[in-house]
Amino acid sequence: MRARSFALMHSDLLPSLDFTENREGLYSCRRNDPGNWTGGRVGRGSLVGTMRGISAPEMAGWLGDPSRVTAAVMQGIDQTQYRQIAQSRYWNPLWCDRLPAGVDLMMFDYGFNAGVHGALTVLASIYGSLDRTDVMTEQLLSRVLDVPEIVVSRMISGDFANDLQRYLGVPIDGVVGPITLTAIAKLRGEDLLTIYALACAQAAAYRQMPGFRIEGDGWLARLWARVEMARVWARENERAAS
Repeated sequence: MRARSFALMHSDLLPSLDFTENREGLYSCRRNDPGNWTGGRVGRGSLVGTMRGISAPEMAGWLGDPSRVTAAVMQGIDQTQYRQIAQSRYWNPLWCDRLPAGVDLMMFDYGFNAGVHGALTVLASIYGSLDRTDVMTEQLLSRVLDVPEIVVSRMISGDFANDLQRYLGVPIDGVVGPITLTAIAKLRGEDLLTIYALACAQAAAYRQMPGFRIEGDGWLARLWARVEMARVWARENERAAS
């Protein structure tokens, strides 16, 4: 069982915000994108666009009144406002400051795409738990910190299992078994298992989304970039703690 210490954890807020912002781009206004309409559906409300990944409905919720959201308001979302919204509506509700390094990025960046409920649903799925997923709870957090590695390892398969084994320098067979777990233990890299389990679950969730046929390649490319960065942060945190 993993014995995680909160003292080993640190805030990756700013680099996580930067990671997400760099992949969201600036202003766009496609008529066929529900996120560009203040009502959250094509043709509902006003067509005002998206800026830095902040959707029109998100901005309407932030300002408290859809009628206040115009194209000019959306175009005026600067980095400071993006950071305020992203931290308040995604980072904080997902309790990312209490998650291990790397796991925080996996949850935040995916949550920014799929919503808090979507991110928590995926997180709960890797433990086979029935925890509530509308909000983060102490029970679900405890699973991240304390569930035995063998349980998490069973959720890693396919290309992500191969990538983890390649990174660890163990035989690549796509099965996270005793040899892979021994290599993880030597590195004190237990959080790598959570990162890769989340990657598998997030990839599966993306494939079920309505927009996957059009946007799927981009979503999966971003997921791989997320895993690579999360892996670096997890290893840096473990080295700092040793």
